[in-house]
Amino acid sequence: MKKIIIISIISLILISITMLLLNRIYLKKLESEYCFIGGTIRNSGDGWYLLDNDGHEPLNILKVETTDKNIIIYYTGYSKVISFSVTPDETMGAEGYTVGASVGLDHTIINVYDKDHNLINPYDYINGGGNIWISGMFKD
Repeated sequence: MKKIIIISIISLILISITMLLLNRIYLKKLESEYCFIGGTIRNSGDGWYLLDNDGHEPLNILKVETTDKNIIIYYTGYSKVISFSVTPDETMGAEGYTVGASVGLDHTIINVYDKDHNLINPYDYINGGGNIWISGMFKD
């Protein structure tokens, strides 16, 4: 009986060590092969800009540009897009606005739509509390 208990304990220890090692290998691969970008943009009246304050921190977004047709965010070039999402926050969403993205390897074009699903000039949406959330994953 003691042999079975000792073998069981050793097996559990070996399984735990193996899982920890596999987890570290997976995380190193994830860190070395993939890149994440993220951030929050807002238009308080002078065009869309990236929030970087006590409550918001951008990740790997280089700059934001506003045109009369769309918003463009720029980031370092990558080899493949894994996933990407832009989402209006609860303020912008409650006002009936939606957003959509055309994703490239070094920039993304964001379009803003009104409650009737019409493309609008992004300068026309001004709200100090309405934001667009940005999240993406790329292969390096």
